[in-house]
Amino acid sequence: MFHRIVISLSVMLMTILSHAADPIRPMLRDSVLTLPATLKSIGSYAYADREDIREIVVGSGLIIGEYAFIGCTNLRKVSFSGPVTLEAGAFRDCIHLEEVSIPEGLTQLPYALFYGCEGLKRVKLPLSLRKIGAHCFAYSGLMEITFPNELLEISSNAFSRCEHLREIVLPGKLRLLDSYAFSDCTSLELITLPGNNRRLGELILSGCRALKEIREPSPGVPEFECESYLLEPDEPAYDEIQLFVPALSIERYHRAHGWRLFRHILPI
Repeated sequence: MFHRIVISLSVMLMTILSHAADPIRPMLRDSVLTLPATLKSIGSYAYADREDIREIVVGSGLIIGEYAFIGCTNLRKVSFSGPVTLEAGAFRDCIHLEEVSIPEGLTQLPYALFYGCEGLKRVKLPLSLRKIGAHCFAYSGLMEITFPNELLEISSNAFSRCEHLREIVLPGKLRLLDSYAFSDCTSLELITLPGNNRRLGELILSGCRALKEIREPSPGVPEFECESYLLEPDEPAYDEIQLFVPALSIERYHRAHGWRLFRHILPI
């Protein structure tokens, strides 16, 4: 903790000094932190563990450094006026963060961006988004999420332990669904996989004990990384889950590694 505070103070000082000639600087008023477009960047850990910030207004073009607002436990809302650059863990462990609308133009969300944001129930993803980084929403309070059609990658553990998610529909253009992407989403009941016959990561649904229905629209049977499975091979859920696949491919799924564990394989 002492190490983090030292970094935070030094980075804050460098940020202020680097913009000393600019009359517009970060302003905290009535617990609202305004970061104007005239700022170029906010450094790593710059506002770590601050308890006096309830809202952040971010100017377009700003770079928000790694873990810049980690542990701001009273932060409730973040507003963006335009595209920005977000680095790893920028809002990690902001446990009361409730409202974020990620701006258009952003193409990727970095590692652990909203990790541990227990109060974050919904988030609007931009149509421009192409990649969701590892652990990005892990341990958050997400209840629902809609993925943009052009999304290409969901990295490992991106939604692990999102214990309030009930339904997931993945876009057909997704080319990487990495290992443990939705592991331990204990309320998840239904998931629709991309259906594009691409290789799936290891154990992407491990620990999803409430699962009732999986839809895999791919006529070709997708393989798994490292000869793995959707769930742990000894999970009893294989006896209860209904797996829906194209009618002409049912027999292939019954014979395929990882898929033949499902007792109920039915036509879409």
